[in-house]
Amino acid sequence: MIQRFKDQGLESYRSIVQFYENHRADINQLDFDEFFEIYTEYANALYEIGAHHKFIKQADKIIELSIERNLVYYNGKDIFQFYLLKKAYAYYNLGMLDRCEKVVMELLKIDPDKTIYRDLFAKSVNKRKSISRINTRMYATVLLLLSAVIIGFELFVIRLFMPELTTTFEIMRSMVFVSGIVLMVIAELSSWIHARMKVEDYIQKVKKKHSK
Repeated sequence: MIQRFKDQGLESYRSIVQFYENHRADINQLDFDEFFEIYTEYANALYEIGAHHKFIKQADKIIELSIERNLVYYNGKDIFQFYLLKKAYAYYNLGMLDRCEKVVMELLKIDPDKTIYRDLFAKSVNKRKSISRINTRMYATVLLLLSAVIIGFELFVIRLFMPELTTTFEIMRSMVFVSGIVLMVIAELSSWIHARMKVEDYIQKVKKKHSK
């Protein structure tokens, strides 16, 4: 079976999924090492094709099996942390940010200095759209639209009928446009800073517990 899998199933991620699901009963009868090799390939393929709900279920099963078999490393990876991280990414891709952050927080308890854990936590927090961020972006959008209206008014009215006001309107629409851009930058930058501060605050709490 393992050779058939290597011959037929490894052409693409979808072929791996199809092979496993077509031969599930036979694969389940294999000895553990061969079963686990195919099963982890199947789970990884589910993640890669975007079948995140199915992947999460398989990741939980892999973690459960690794604990039962006292498996720490598999193919050079810490199997517990590897699948927890992929599970967190799956939740993130599904927009399930609460669950994503819950998993990442568990990973940070294991290794609070791991950059990839910190970055995913911050990325998830930053993806949330707070009321202040939404309002700031809305004001920025209004200003950008207003600058477009002023440009149109300047071109079709001011330059034709009141050319003496052209310079004033050029300054006005430039100020409105720049204000919109600045507000947009402020909205994103403040959100990013908030996310990083939340991550650092959590990490400091974890490290304090570790030091006790």
